Amino acid sequence: MKYLKCLLLVFALLSPWTLSYAQETGACKVLQPELVGDYTGDCKKGLAHGVGEATGTDRYAGSFKNGYPHGKGVYTYSSGAVYIGGFLRGKRHGQGKLTHTNEGEEITQEGLWENDSFIGKKPEPPYSVLLNQNVTRYNITKNFDAREMVSIKIVRNGVAVYPNDLMLVGSTGVLVQQQQFNGFEQVHFPFRCSIKYSLPSAFQTVTINYEFNFLIREPGSWVVTLSQ
Repeated sequence: MKYLKCLLLVFALLSPWTLSYAQETGACKVLQPELVGDYTGDCKKGLAHGVGEATGTDRYAGSFKNGYPHGKGVYTYSSGAVYIGGFLRGKRHGQGKLTHTNEGEEITQEGLWENDSFIGKKPEPPYSVLLNQNVTRYNITKNFDAREMVSIKIVRNGVAVYPNDLMLVGSTGVLVQQQQFNGFEQVHFPFRCSIKYSLPSAFQTVTINYEFNFLIREPGSWVVTLSQ
């Protein structure tokens, strides 16, 4: 009985070391055929799982799941091509960049990948907000007017207001500042705009400075509404 207890104690002490050694010596499998060879990294149930590095005919360093590249990583092919980006069960998927050489010319494909195939660049949104200082809400919409223009509306409690110190700076177009219309006509896109103005606070105790910068990429007639 004493011998059995000692044997169990020795086995318990050696188990963590044995598991670590097994992982480092290849007992943790990689299922991607091109990466079968040497593996170091995290392991789960005998498969590469977590962060690791595998080398076979190809080489990969990054995230694994159930034996396959899964998540983000860097994959170097035997041809010398390099892919940096997302993977889904061993296949290029999501945002990524592939660089390879063809007849001495370096070629890059960067954008969205699906099921190992390049499907194109990630589409840009029609507009982006670059800076928002103190504006409570904003709404940027495209209407059906055939003219290419950008109208600026400032609203408080649902009512349009016209700050005396309103300053509009646009990258293109003709600036128009009237009570009926503030904005830019004859605009060329992409269009970048900076808006600055000030208004008294709700209780008329202080003056609040506002600044709002945006970029519109898609041509058309746009209305930018800023609400306080």
